Amino acid sequence: MESTTLADLLGIWAFIFVEDFLRYFLVAGALAYLLYRFGAWADSRRIQPRRASAADRRREQRYSALTIFIFSLTGLSIFGLSELGLVHLNTEFTALSLFVEVVLIIVAHDAYFYWMHRGLHASRRLMRVHALHHRSRTPSPWAAYSFSAGEAVLEAVFLPIYALLMPMHGITAFIFTSHMIIRNVLGHAGVEVYPRWWPRHPLTRWMTTTTHHDLHHAEFKHNFGLYFTWWDRWMGTEHPHYLERFEQAHRAGNPLTPKAGTGFTALTVMVVGLCFMTHGTVALAETGGISGCWSNSAHSMHVEFRKCGSASCGVLKNIDRERMDNKPLSDSRNTRRRLRKRALLGINLAHLTERQPNNRWRGTLYRPDKGIVQTATFKVLDNGSLKIRACSGHRCKSLYWHPVDTARCE
Repeated sequence: MESTTLADLLGIWAFIFVEDFLRYFLVAGALAYLLYRFGAWADSRRIQPRRASAADRRREQRYSALTIFIFSLTGLSIFGLSELGLVHLNTEFTALSLFVEVVLIIVAHDAYFYWMHRGLHASRRLMRVHALHHRSRTPSPWAAYSFSAGEAVLEAVFLPIYALLMPMHGITAFIFTSHMIIRNVLGHAGVEVYPRWWPRHPLTRWMTTTTHHDLHHAEFKHNFGLYFTWWDRWMGTEHPHYLERFEQAHRAGNPLTPKAGTGFTALTVMVVGLCFMTHGTVALAETGGISGCWSNSAHSMHVEFRKCGSASCGVLKNIDRERMDNKPLSDSRNTRRRLRKRALLGINLAHLTERQPNNRWRGTLYRPDKGIVQTATFKVLDNGSLKIRACSGHRCKSLYWHPVDTARCE
């Protein structure tokens, strides 16, 4: 009898573990793939100039697997408590009762998370439990469950405690945990997936965005909430420049990509965006070449492409000094000493000399950050962005520029 009971418990635990494992890897993996597949769109919404490295992603996946293991034990504990009669899982429900249960548990979890999270930041000793998660200074979707064992336990105990206090249906637990991973993954995307109106609209401004949580990873001292902004606002812990940073993530967005979207899934944004991207690409193709005003991925420079003889030249028209860390506007890194005092504004960064099929050009690119001229190929991608492959010898790097309003080049 004992062996049968043990086998049953192992089977239940394995089912819960696989369910949590698949849910994490499907949601995080789907968003990671979409951000990679639509890289130009993602670059136009990137919140930090830094990017998560491959080592960061491997660490996040490894510790997320540990968290999933601990979460699965929590699920098993709820089953055990229900067998002992301490937890009551409803067998009957209506749509209204299910809705109320889901809303209550999400609101309760947000309150629990805010105070637990803020408590971990309250002292250096407690911060050691949370420090692993903050190794993801620039988070990726994989960072959603990247916790130390201690923090994973603190995250996991909420559900059995709540189940002891509030009867609920098993479907409620499934919806809650699914909502939790989706919102967690979106909060760690590193790219602002929410539409520009989201933090100001009366119906959505009380819900967090990717920028809201990204600022916490970048600076540690603000934005402790998970789903909602109200605790941070009530307690005075919301980042003072949150709305400004949110706008910055949208400010130089590609006008050929959608400005609106949904915060609950990146997939809808990408699918709808394909229509706009295709239309934008056709419009660019009809111009017969590369023209207009373009921004680099860091949104620190605006370049105007125009005809110069039989070629096309990209002239540096505008520089955002704050995004360049207030570096001097002279060409101070030029390898030719006599040019180091010349002004950067007005110089030709790109020189397109040979046009090839499929909206591709060959030419040169001047890199002010390195002070060198590199051979380069320029190609207008299907999403309307410009991919630049700049090479010095056998060493090449891909850069992505995005079309912006012509007013930025005036």
